[in-house]
Amino acid sequence: MTLHIKRRNIYLYKLQRKLWFFRKKLYQRFQKKATPVPVFIIGSGRSGTDIVAYCLSRSWDVELINEDNSKAFDNWRLKDLSVVRDVVANSKACYVVLKPIVETLRAQSFLQELKSSRLIFVARNPYAAIKSQVRFFWGQAD
Repeated sequence: MTLHIKRRNIYLYKLQRKLWFFRKKLYQRFQKKATPVPVFIIGSGRSGTDIVAYCLSRSWDVELINEDNSKAFDNWRLKDLSVVRDVVANSKACYVVLKPIVETLRAQSFLQELKSSRLIFVARNPYAAIKSQVRFFWGQAD
């Protein structure tokens, strides 16, 4: 994830994050169990999928599984959909948000294989996406 937020005291921030994460997991464990719904966030590079995933992950009912999580991803690629189905079924959250960075072309198979799944396609002005990519990879804008 490339979302960077500056903090004054990084150790205090990390402690607060761990406490928040622990409370969220505790809430999910003892909350009334519903069938988890897989939600896929897809889009082109530099389209804003990170910020959408981050905002959704702030919900107590959401478990975020990013492309660097080995539960559902292998080398940034989504594992077989049967593995994803098992990961979703074993989740304690109501929604399992997966952000496969290079799997946009498989979106239809996600919806067909996982019947209860939802899809969020993030689109951004192409000029802004190109400017963001130049700034991200080469450190310059314009």
